[in-house]
Amino acid sequence: MTDHELLRRYVDEGSPRAFGDLVQRHLGLVLGAARRQLTVPHLAEDVAQRVFTLLAAKASRLNKNVILSGWLYRVTCRLVAETNRSEYRRQRREFESMAMNPETSPDETWCQISHLLDEAMGTLPQRDRDAVVLRYFENRSLREVGTALGASDDAAQKRIGRAMDRLRQFFDRHGHSVSVGALASAIGAGALETTTPAAAASIAGIALAGGAAKTASVLTLFTMTHLKSILIGGASFITAAALTVQQLNINRLHREIRQLRSEQAEVAVAPVVPASTHVETHVDPEILRLRGEVAALQKLKPMLVRMRDEITRLETELTAAKHAAAVATREAEPQPIDPAREIMKKRGIAKMIYVKQLVLGIHSFADKNGGQIPKTLTEALAELTSDQSPGEPNESPDPSDLSLDHYELVQQGNLRDNQNPSQTIAIRERSEFGMQHPDGSFHRCYGFLDGHSEIHRFETSDFASWEQERMGTRRTGTGGLGQ
Repeated sequence: MTDHELLRRYVDEGSPRAFGDLVQRHLGLVLGAARRQLTVPHLAEDVAQRVFTLLAAKASRLNKNVILSGWLYRVTCRLVAETNRSEYRRQRREFESMAMNPETSPDETWCQISHLLDEAMGTLPQRDRDAVVLRYFENRSLREVGTALGASDDAAQKRIGRAMDRLRQFFDRHGHSVSVGALASAIGAGALETTTPAAAASIAGIALAGGAAKTASVLTLFTMTHLKSILIGGASFITAAALTVQQLNINRLHREIRQLRSEQAEVAVAPVVPASTHVETHVDPEILRLRGEVAALQKLKPMLVRMRDEITRLETELTAAKHAAAVATREAEPQPIDPAREIMKKRGIAKMIYVKQLVLGIHSFADKNGGQIPKTLTEALAELTSDQSPGEPNESPDPSDLSLDHYELVQQGNLRDNQNPSQTIAIRERSEFGMQHPDGSFHRCYGFLDGHSEIHRFETSDFASWEQERMGTRRTGTGGLGQ
């Protein structure tokens, strides 16, 4: 279909598929133009999203004389120019803010404020706190902050500025004089804990996982088509989740160890109060002071021992957590693709599509004949239109898979009499044409009365028990269950 035809279908019918085809067709053009012109290339995806959002909003106003690719290119260039100007203003503001306190490094400022940061954040209103978290804790751009808050870039900048000024005043009251620029740099550099690369991969894992099959034994056409993505995505998601938990544990243990060591150091240098303020004239004051120190140290000794034991325990847990994270990382390594499995998957997909179209022919025949199921698969095939006909044999690694001789119709009577079409087999692959997996199991294709098809796996070549539960009405004749 042409761009104009797809656009008309989207406008007239609200077809998401038509709009998706347009996006897929022109996304490369938009991304390429954006990346070439942007001063910050990683914002190209944001620009592309805005371009196609405008297309969706203005689709009804684009007449057939508009060349869509040219229109998209012009809109992309305009939005890129706006983005570059916005980024320039943001970088200039941040540079000016950073220049206010050049003598203090972010690390030095972080050491001053880190123990009070969360208390200071608690004094901010919720929306101000959210804005600071997005901007400096997560290093989001002003546009992303504004979008999250439902405000413009300028409004987000003003809100962040007010919040940072309140934080600066809080630290001033607690004896730490820092500028807003130094405060922003310190929070941005120190607020986030280091994570593993696998944790970030969980996003992709979730996206790739998609939808799983309804049960483990039933593989629908969608599952077969995306089997590789689901398995890899699911494994990535589970592994990344495990690594994320392990990394959080490691970060927590690090913090507890640092805190305990700090407390231990403070205890070790704590001033000692003499055991008694009553000094006899004949006793040397220095001796009394030393006696007081000894008594105080004796009281502190059990505390120091507990701290040392706790540090040892936490370091042991930390070692175990790092080992578990390393094991999970090794297990996340992708496995090599088995060519035999890939061929079987492609054959299975071709079979399922073929059988599903035949079931469609059964329904078409029944609609024209008072619900009566056809006598043969040839009658079902004759009901299909040209655009509904099963694929050509060369669409399967084994062309013989797409042949009527390999399948049999196992239902008769009236289609409307069946009470459970999703669990009733209408078409099955003949046993001699099923596939045997390299692991020794057997795979056979089935089409059900509700219109779906599936590949079922059996440990042995005896399918009778499973089929009988889903066969419904038994056909009679010389051929048994199906002719």
